Amino acid sequence: MFEPFEKGTSPDGKYVYVRNLSVKTTPEVAAHITKACVALGTEHNIKACLIDFRGTTSNVSVTEKYEFAYTKAAALGLTRDWRIAMLRDPGDTSFNFFETVMQNSAYNLKMFTDEQEAIHWLLHGDRMAETG
Repeated sequence: MFEPFEKGTSPDGKYVYVRNLSVKTTPEVAAHITKACVALGTEHNIKACLIDFRGTTSNVSVTEKYEFAYTKAAALGLTRDWRIAMLRDPGDTSFNFFETVMQNSAYNLKMFTDEQEAIHWLLHGDRMAETG
């Protein structure tokens, strides 16, 4: 079966990832990504995910994003104890409403343009590294 993305676990085993997406994000692709993350997380007892959308855009309507956040995500097995960091290209606003509706529906999801910041947030929450 064709996978339009690469999936796996981080080298330290603390989060699952989806990257190298080769298609635009549609409701079907979003569902496929969610199922892949949930299955991989369940297999490895992980509830943190990094999804890299850099190089693509969201082709999902406002209504479809709302429906995903409030009904489809849970139906796909995504629980609200997951932490989800999403990477987007700088200047790409096509995912902004998705971040808003996911947060408003009590999912712990945040958008980033910097991969290291996203990973730090996944592993440590909103606490930023202390500097000397």
